[in-house]
Amino acid sequence: MRAPYSEAGGRKVVYLILVLTLMQLAIALLTYGQALYFDEATWHYIGRNWFRLGMEPYKGGYDNKSPLIFIIYGVSDLLFGVNYWFPRVVGTLVQTAGIWFLYRMVAYLAGRRAAILVIVLYGLSSLWTSTKGKYVSLTETYEVTALIIAAYCWVTAGGWRQLFAGGLFAALALAFRLTAVAGVLSIFVFSFLARRDHALWFAAGVVAGGAVLAGAIWMMGIRLTEVWHYSFIDNVTTGNLFDRSAGEKWNGLVSGFIFSRLAFFYPFLIGYVIVRRRLDWIICWLLGGCLCIYRIGLFDAAHFKDILPPLSLAGGIFADRMIARYALSFRVWVAGIALCFFPGVAEPIGVLGELFEPTVTSSSAGLCKPPYSPLDNISRKRLGWWIRDHTHETDRLLIPFFNPVVQAYSERLSPSIYFSLNESSEARERFYREVREHRPEMVIIPLSEDYRKLVSSGMRAWIGQMVDTGYRADTCMYGYTIYRKVKRG
Repeated sequence: MRAPYSEAGGRKVVYLILVLTLMQLAIALLTYGQALYFDEATWHYIGRNWFRLGMEPYKGGYDNKSPLIFIIYGVSDLLFGVNYWFPRVVGTLVQTAGIWFLYRMVAYLAGRRAAILVIVLYGLSSLWTSTKGKYVSLTETYEVTALIIAAYCWVTAGGWRQLFAGGLFAALALAFRLTAVAGVLSIFVFSFLARRDHALWFAAGVVAGGAVLAGAIWMMGIRLTEVWHYSFIDNVTTGNLFDRSAGEKWNGLVSGFIFSRLAFFYPFLIGYVIVRRRLDWIICWLLGGCLCIYRIGLFDAAHFKDILPPLSLAGGIFADRMIARYALSFRVWVAGIALCFFPGVAEPIGVLGELFEPTVTSSSAGLCKPPYSPLDNISRKRLGWWIRDHTHETDRLLIPFFNPVVQAYSERLSPSIYFSLNESSEARERFYREVREHRPEMVIIPLSEDYRKLVSSGMRAWIGQMVDTGYRADTCMYGYTIYRKVKRG
């Protein structure tokens, strides 16, 4: 290993990280519509119900995440109401911390020059559309940062305290996303191969961290059995979100790993493997991350953030080797990498342009005429506001479709915890039971073809029968038919 981190040249590194942070803020905040994204709206809805109404997660709404992310969004709503910017600013700060620890770790392992190359690769690729760079508020940001800090503690460990601390951060990473298991296992296995006592201290930290988090969740009034059921069991049953055919998985595999900007990493990765000539913890972390992405099967762009740290580590260390071996220009390499890996900025520039020349948006009535098309988030936000202004605070709102953005901006409760549909048999029966118990004052049904494609015929028939026997068509707004409950005399 190289000598421990030196402060020489630290100011330039701080400036570089500051530039990456400002770029992340621009890409995250300068977005069309300035509205919550699907996952953000889901967690905001659950967090709001928890912090404002005292309805703990899995009672005030369902999602397959741990309560940690709901806390962030609950605090956001408590401080600023329904907003998109606070979680993204917090996520940006967390990601910046990850970049800093990544730099410190590589500086210790391979020197300052390699560390700069690694954080340029990681910082820029984190901004790509193909890794959902503008949604820095998602759970992957917290998972990956905690995992980077865990790896830093392990790599630079001078005693049991750092190894134990690394285990604590590994537990935190697992609490945000179970896919962190790839990096955690890589650290544990290679610790065990080097020194068994190191692996035991790291494992002790993981167990202790898990116990502390479980205790904290229990003290918040959340049953651990519910966390296990809704975060895991409910996602491996038939009809869940992760059900994908072999063809769908193949298409996701090809588009996600081959026809995306991730391919820019592959020459560096191939060079790293050739130079190393053996399997190390970085490659094991990468392989494990790829297996997790395939196992989930969605191939969502945000999931690829899990493999950016090992890809960046391999790429930066290999580039540093080439610079040293062939006496190449370090500045030219940095400039070339920055040019190839620079993110798209059309959206932030377009949003800035709208400040001076606002574009004309479609009217709410216009979206109710064929051909019907899926809504953008600004229309969903406006529909949510309309519902909020035309209902009472205690009214229930049913949107039998994957549309948490409208639900969040309406600030109205769904009659079921499954406000964003899950069609496993257990979830479907609970949905029917809860909707019967808490008859919604308003039901809104999308006109777009996606409703018929993504919601089962049985579910649509049940909702249609309910609407036909107790509701009247009120109006159409933003591509949704709005039904109000018939008042009985």
